[in-house]
Amino acid sequence: HIKATKGVIIASGGFASDIEFRKKYDSRLTESVLSTNKPFATAEVLKAAIDIGADTQDLSYIQTGAWACPDETGYGVGPQFSEYIVFQYGIIIDPKTGKRFVNELSDRKTLSDALFKRGHPCIGIADTTAVTRSGWNIDVAIKKGVVQMFNSIEEIAHYYQIHSSDLKSTIAFFNKNCSKGKDSEFEKPILKNAKPIEKAPYYTMRLWPKVHFCMGGLKINTKAEVLGTKKTPIRGLYAAGEVTGGVHGASRLGSCSITDCIVFGRIAGHNAAKHT
Repeated sequence: HIKATKGVIIASGGFASDIEFRKKYDSRLTESVLSTNKPFATAEVLKAAIDIGADTQDLSYIQTGAWACPDETGYGVGPQFSEYIVFQYGIIIDPKTGKRFVNELSDRKTLSDALFKRGHPCIGIADTTAVTRSGWNIDVAIKKGVVQMFNSIEEIAHYYQIHSSDLKSTIAFFNKNCSKGKDSEFEKPILKNAKPIEKAPYYTMRLWPKVHFCMGGLKINTKAEVLGTKKTPIRGLYAAGEVTGGVHGASRLGSCSITDCIVFGRIAGHNAAKHT
């Protein structure tokens, strides 16, 4: 038994790897959806707090990363290609239709929801010009087989069993819009240094969301005190970071979780230290 003389701060993180717990709040997040987190990102401490009367908020708000690749575990190396090359300069196509279906520069939730709606992994495509202009080195991703390299559009179509004519038509239409600087199909912003997808070799990667961050968790107030189900603070109990809910809304902006941890971590620490 460890007895706290001032207070207890819960900073146990999210539950991205707790399949059974997350499925309760988002039925899409089955075993087929991997996590970018470590295996120990589970809900034990969160559930223990609930058991003593702690209230929760937004548990169904679970963020997935649309830039993830199902052909590797964890966060992986694929996102360097998808997020900074495909989304910026390339396109995502549904292998069953050979067509685009989303603005590749949409926010994380919009992209993930669009992929889940397809019901299967989709394909991100970019060319050599895009890789060069991005400034990112994808050698490791290619070596690991996460990113594939092809000499022609026909090779891509054959590899993923896509109708070649559909894929060529999709790329040709995007290239036409790219040259005009305006995406008339999905209103994706065309970057100033973007060029049509036409210079081999071409690069591809399978895309399927992975659970990345849990916006929901323990309900806290501005003092980082954990609130009970009767909306009053549980004496001596504080929480900070991903274990808390209500800080980020339905879709956390990238990097903001670090600020969350620092700000509420300091508030929780100060208040626990002066607790009597």
